[in-house]
Amino acid sequence: MEGFTESVAKEVLPAWNIKFSIVELGNFKTTFIPNMTVGKRHPAYDDPSYPFSQVAAYFASDIALQTGGNPAICARIMYDLATGRNEKPLPMRLVVGADSYNLIHAELEETIKELETWREISELSSKEAGVDATEVIKPLRAKPEV
Repeated sequence: MEGFTESVAKEVLPAWNIKFSIVELGNFKTTFIPNMTVGKRHPAYDDPSYPFSQVAAYFASDIALQTGGNPAICARIMYDLATGRNEKPLPMRLVVGADSYNLIHAELEETIKELETWREISELSSKEAGVDATEVIKPLRAKPEV
């Protein structure tokens, strides 16, 4: 959904005044987690160190119920976002919940580290061709005027 939303948002002309936003929710104090059921997993994926196993263990713990955000505040944020009541322009991504914010932030930091680690390899073919990638992408990154 994320890639699709980003792609469509770039294709829609600004004059149409159609806005897109991806909302990435964290954990909230609702009845969702206590009522959640997970089907039987294949034994090959049942290792406790796997990411899904870690998330499932978190959901099964009391800490998940104790640390969830306030769903009423989340609803207000979503309503304000949808009705344009914020002073800020609609974001492509809105993270709601400190847990999601911290998880996504950490993942982005890892992505940047990986990019920097492999930068020389990534730019190798462009340098050989005498291409300044910074100049090439400027028109691609420019925001269309309304």
